[in-house]
Amino acid sequence: MHICSKRFVERTGSTATVKVYSNQSTVALYVNGNKVGEQTGEHVFTFKVPLNGELHIQAVAGDRTDESVIRHVDTPNPEYKLHKTKSKSANWV
Repeated sequence: MHICSKRFVERTGSTATVKVYSNQSTVALYVNGNKVGEQTGEHVFTFKVPLNGELHIQAVAGDRTDESVIRHVDTPNPEYKLHKTKSKSANWV
């Protein structure tokens, strides 16, 4: 099980999309200790949560868990944007 985009901590907007990958058939999502949803499916599970303040996210599937933190900010973090250089490489360097 894996919560995607864990490094994308600072987010703008009123809601956040939390994507979870799992080989289990059911995933539950908790925000600040409260269960906000449970989905049954295959491999990719997507949850929308209200984004206000700092959120401690936990995904649970069977005996597996993963955790992440996201927080609301008013302005986008400029470090999250890829800055173009004269390099012809398309990779992050």
